[in-house]
Amino acid sequence: MYTDPFPRIENCPFCGSDQNQIEVLESYSHNEYAVLCTNCGAFGPNDLGKLGAAEMWDMRRVLQLCPSGHPMSPNGYCPTCKASYEVIE
Repeated sequence: MYTDPFPRIENCPFCGSDQNQIEVLESYSHNEYAVLCTNCGAFGPNDLGKLGAAEMWDMRRVLQLCPSGHPMSPNGYCPTCKASYEVIE
């Protein structure tokens, strides 16, 4: 369970789990940290500190995929398909 004295960590962007199912974990090399949702297994980006990992988790967005299943840029452009699509907010 998340118990470190950080600002509130946002809910999981994939399954919606709250802080009771969010952990800040230290990597095996013991020099990086990442946030983990223990409900669905989603990981946030690695950072050199716990606070940085928590902040990066909070800034994450769920990637939107084009109709063919490729990741799109935030403005709806798919570089694989070379086409623009509507972005759902």
